[in-house]
Amino acid sequence: NQQSLQLCGINGEKLSAIAPTNFMRTNIIPEIANELKIAEETTFCIGASDGCLANIGSFSVEPGTAALTIGTSGAVRIAHNLPVFNFGAMLFNYVLEAGTFICGAPVNNGGNVLEWMMKNFLENINPVEKDYLQFFNKVANTEAGCKGLIFLPYLYGERAPVWDEKSSAVFFGIKSFHTQSHFSRAAIEGVCYALKNIIEIIEDSAGPIQQLNVSGGFIHSGTWIQILADVTGKKICSIQAEDASSYGAAMLYMKAMNLIENYQSLKPADEIIIEPIEENFAAHKKYYPVFKKLYGDLKDSMHTVNEIKSRID
Repeated sequence: NQQSLQLCGINGEKLSAIAPTNFMRTNIIPEIANELKIAEETTFCIGASDGCLANIGSFSVEPGTAALTIGTSGAVRIAHNLPVFNFGAMLFNYVLEAGTFICGAPVNNGGNVLEWMMKNFLENINPVEKDYLQFFNKVANTEAGCKGLIFLPYLYGERAPVWDEKSSAVFFGIKSFHTQSHFSRAAIEGVCYALKNIIEIIEDSAGPIQQLNVSGGFIHSGTWIQILADVTGKKICSIQAEDASSYGAAMLYMKAMNLIENYQSLKPADEIIIEPIEENFAAHKKYYPVFKKLYGDLKDSMHTVNEIKSRID
């Protein structure tokens, strides 16, 4: 609105016109068509952001279903008929289509935690496939909850729900019996705890989520998906998982061109379902409240250390 533009010190003439995600254009500039080697009659659809498209591509537009993505970072998103507000956690609300908003929140720490573990903790600078297989094999053979070892995964600061660039990661509860495998599993569990926190915030504002449709690089590890199921207590579903955003872009275009009536008509039959293991879920229920409390307990100390480091640097 005009007030927002004034706060930014710009006017509307410097911005593109607002258009719906199904906006179509056919009058492509001939020079651009020639450079792209496409016909001048090619129809373009403006589309949406990768997060919104991932909801479409993972078939997460129905009530009770959320899209959960873990790539370098992570996010949880639902489709809702109204914006979903939580001003403390600063949930986002993107317009997907008329009457449909994509609502949720992002975390800074996802697959980058695994990369950090490999490089800086396990001193494996250039891990290959067998290294990841070995890592997750050890994780799979370590008990849920890691005998009380909890990881707050704020290696790169954190977005939702704390929005604190001065926050830091913490291994909490270290005892003499903890091994390298416990630290490895705790790192993965910590990422899942952080996403569970986002799920709870969304549920508090928009109602229960029964199923998580997952996408992103982490889906290559069945162990990580199982841990996510065990931590959240949710049914996990893998559909078009790795390229959900690209698939969603194609689906949005098809609907805009009236080639399909709704997204669900393209849903494949070969979805993969992972259910939580009750014993593991019970273990995580005991430790998760400690995880949620850690940031609040340590925030002042995190900021103090950050200030000391800034003066030294």
